[in-house]
Order: sequence, then structure tokens, then C-alpha cells
Amino acid sequence: MAENGTTLRQRKTGTNGSAQPTDVGKESDARLDKHETYEFGGPWGVTAMVFGFPVLMYYLWICLWFYDGQLVHPSSVADIQPFIGRILIPVGDIREGHREFLLLSSGMPTAATGPFRPKLGDYALRNEYEVMRVELDQLESYSEILLWAEEKRQSIAKRRKEAVYVDRFLQMMGLARRQEIQRRLMKMGWEANDMNFHTTWSTGRINWQSLVSKIKPITDKDWAILEPKLIPLLEINRKERIQVDNQAKATLFAPMIRRMKDTLPLDFTAHPRHPRKDIPLFPIVVYRAPLPPINRVLEWPVVKTVYGADSATIVDLGASFNQHRQEIEAHIVEWQSNTHRAFRDMVQREHEALGFPLDPAVAVGPDRSDLFAGLSDDLKCLLRADVLFTDTSGPRGKNRPLLSYSEISSQADWDSPEYRLDPSQISLDTKALRVAREILKSMHEPFASYLEMGRYGAYYVCGRCHDTSPKTWKMLVQHYSFADKICALFQKNSTAENGITYNHIHHPAFNHWKPMIIPAHQAIHCLEKSKPSQNPHCVCMVCDTFIFKGAVSGPESGIIQHLSDVHNIVGPTKDVHYRRTTIPLSRRFTPEDSDSDDEINH
Repeated sequence: MAENGTTLRQRKTGTNGSAQPTDVGKESDARLDKHETYEFGGPWGVTAMVFGFPVLMYYLWICLWFYDGQLVHPSSVADIQPFIGRILIPVGDIREGHREFLLLSSGMPTAATGPFRPKLGDYALRNEYEVMRVELDQLESYSEILLWAEEKRQSIAKRRKEAVYVDRFLQMMGLARRQEIQRRLMKMGWEANDMNFHTTWSTGRINWQSLVSKIKPITDKDWAILEPKLIPLLEINRKERIQVDNQAKATLFAPMIRRMKDTLPLDFTAHPRHPRKDIPLFPIVVYRAPLPPINRVLEWPVVKTVYGADSATIVDLGASFNQHRQEIEAHIVEWQSNTHRAFRDMVQREHEALGFPLDPAVAVGPDRSDLFAGLSDDLKCLLRADVLFTDTSGPRGKNRPLLSYSEISSQADWDSPEYRLDPSQISLDTKALRVAREILKSMHEPFASYLEMGRYGAYYVCGRCHDTSPKTWKMLVQHYSFADKICALFQKNSTAENGITYNHIHHPAFNHWKPMIIPAHQAIHCLEKSKPSQNPHCVCMVCDTFIFKGAVSGPESGIIQHLSDVHNIVGPTKDVHYRRTTIPLSRRFTPEDSDSDDEINH
């Protein structure tokens, strides 16, 4: 007949019911008596309890047999502190000379390395320690002490030896249970990898071990209860394993795609129509065809064949990749064509809304050959110099730079899980489109490509205003867009009564005999004339009043020219129409500082 927890404790301590446990102890005994303990977690947990806690050799280990394999589950020190605080004593509380006569937890063999073993430090049985002290006090001679000490050492050695056999026995019981569970699950169609929860990424490993790793045989009745609990864990573990495997495969597969990219006709470099030896070219302005997201590539059937079961190693993966190389290239080219078409459709809709035609870009080589002859019309339209985009996927704010079609894909890490080339997250900048079309029209190059305009780097100059600083093609487009915004702010804040004039000199119809842009093959002469001189830096005070502080600034000669051209003020007065300032050039307001039409306050 099974003895309850109170009887077991009394029989071990020899108190015959005279011991008075605490209220916490009474509650612990009551839970054992009523069989209301947590299910214990298998060989990891059992060996942690049996051999990590010597007390189990006398108390809880007996409960293992009388209570059908159910024990207190110590998930943390706090959880079991009320239960063991009255029966364990830390080694630090034991006199050093007495420790060798006690069975300490650190001296017990254990395979408990799993997640269930609480870290309590080194300890011994409190009752055993108290009995030892009583026995020592009763010894009268030195010879009795020596005999007692030898008996204690032999007893401890015997208990440790017995613990080894019990440890092996419990591990064999746990192994048999796990193997039976695995057999039943594999019969249902689950794979061994699905049952591998011994990984750092497995989120269900603790729940799995608590169900599987028990010292208890599996019966059909037990299986009917256990199976519904295991299936959800297996499904989650399989999903996590596939995700981790795909990331590992992507790590191996991405370099192969990159190396293959070098052999595909994906890159294109435009040649300038008016080459100048005294102007350095900007060699990195090339068209880089986008690549499909690596996560999507891994879902292609041909790619799944490459890293299938027969291509487990890196060597096998490379060999299989070379065998299917042409198929993969065809899939990439098809994906690129679909991407070009999607962006072309988006650009086409914007052009139709504005009433603009969308013609393909034209690129002429030094020998008057068509450099775009091998490209699709969709791609030619996207490579136009006036087709510039902005990324709308991020938060709205300042500094949303203009992007060419080539830059949209090249600025992203294509093998990142977050990489997406989504037309819905990228919009055509219609303001830049209007400005760029007018500039190209004034240059008599309405079909120029962005690649051609970018080859000269920062060798463009505005032909309408005092600002002769060198600009790239995109900077020049932003310069004209910003000029439109400045004019709109002036007209909003000024009235006819103040008598102030603002000539929109950047408008295509104003001073049409002046070029809107001094192109690269002519700008070198303007740049030489615009080198820094002794002119102090000044600010237009008229624009300060009606636009915002520091809206227009530059060298003194340039501001005087601005006052004459824009405000019709000839012979301006210092500190009335303009003032000197120490604001460095890097602190001046630039077109990139705002991307909205909202009024900029003083």
C-alpha cells in the first residue's frame, strides 16, 4: 500500500509523527497525498531531481513509483523553494570539516543537462546534517570518531555507486519512451527532422521535452491524450526548420546567383554624345538590372531541384547548379521582363494623367550606333532621363532622394528577406518629370537617357540664375523644382501693394533666349569662372522677408545679379536689399531639405 508524503517523511526522519512541519510543508505533503503535482520532465528532469537533489534518493524517488511517474516539476528555484527549503541546506551553511561526511549534490552522478534542471548551487539534506551533528555530539572518544567517520565515507561511496545504476535505469526508461513516441509519429508520416527539438531556434523544445521525456511507458490510452498535444508542436517545429533551412540555402545560393550575374547581359554603360577630354566621366553610372528576391528564387521548382536531397553538400549544390544554370537564367530574365513591364505600366499611367507621351529613350554611340538596340521598349522607357522615382515605403519626411530605375534595385540588398521590388511602394515623381522634360526640351534632347546624363557626374550648371555651382543631373532637376516652390511661396506671402517684384527666371517661357542648363560639354568654362574668389557670402533680404530666412544666398556678385534679374532692383543697397552672412555653404537650405508643398515658416 502506498504511503503518503507525511508518512514517508516521518519514517525517514524517525520522528514518529513528532516533527512539526511548517504550513508550507503541510501544503506540499497534501499535494503529494492528493496526487496534484505537476508532470515531471523525463530523464533530464528526473536525473536532475534524483541525482541533482540527493533528497530524492530517500523521499521523492519513492514517490516516483507510488505516484505513477509524477513529481514536482522545478522550473525555477522560486517554484520549489517552499517545497525544499525545509529539507535542504546549502553547503555554505555547513562547517567545512563536516562536509565530507554528507552526500552533497555536486558529488552525485547526473546526466541532467536539459532545460529543467534548476541551478540551486551545492547542498545537502538538512535532516541528514542535523542527525550527523547529533551523532558527533554523542561520540565520546577519538577512536569512536574515527570509526564513525570511516562508516560515513563507506556509506556515501555506496550511495554514489548505487546512484550510477539508478541513473542508467532511468535513462533507459526515458529512451524507450522517446523511441516509442518517435515510432508512432513516423508511422503517421512525420520525419525525424520534425522531431528534432534540440536546436537553439526551436521555440517549442521545452513543451516538447515536458511531454516526451518522462519516466513512464506509453500505452494506447496515454497516446490518445498525448498525440493532440504533440501535433501542434511538430507543425510549428517543421515550419521553423524550413525557414532556417531556407536561410542557410540562401546563404549558399546567393553567391552563385551573383557570380552568374556577371555572365548575363545585365549591365549597360552609355556613352556621352559630346565627349570632352578635359571633363572626367563618371564610370559608375551604369544600368544594373534588378534581381529577383532570393526568397522568391528559392521557391522556383528548378531551384528546389538544385538544393534538393541529392545536393546536400556545397560541392553537390554547385554541380547541380551548373546543370540547371540555363533554366535559372531563363527564369531570371523572365522575372526582369515582368518587373520592367509592371514599372512601365505605372509610368505610363502617370504620363497619361499628365497628358505626356511616353517614348523610349534613345542612346547613340560614338559611331552613331543605337546602344539600346538590344533592350526592350519597356526598359527603354524606364531609362529616360526624365523618369525619376521616389521611394514611398518609408515614413514621410525630408530627404527623399530622386532615384533612377537602375538605382531602385541597386540601393537594396537583394538577398535580404526584407527586399521587395514593388511598384506599389515606388512612385514616379511628377514634379521632377515636368521639370526634366522642359530641360531636355531646351537641350533639344527629349529622348536622352538617364545613363547618358549621369556620365558627366557633377558637371551641369543652371543657365538661369546666379547659382553656378556644379550639379549632377538629379541635383539640377531638384534645383528647378525648388525654384518653382520658392516662387509659389513668394506669390503666397506677398501682395500687389508692397511693390515687390519676383520674376520666375527658372520658368521655361521666361528669358527663353537663355539656356535652362549649361551642359557638361560647355559647363567647364562656367565652372572655371565660378571658382571661389574674394566675394563675401551674402543673403537676399527681400527673399528673407517674403519667403524664409536664408532662402537665397551666395557670393555678393551673385546676389546683386539675383536682385536685378528676379526683383528688378538695380544698384541694390547693402543691409537694405542684401546683407553679408557667416553661414557656411553646408548650412544653407537645399532642395533636399523639404519634400512637401507646405509653407516653410520663418
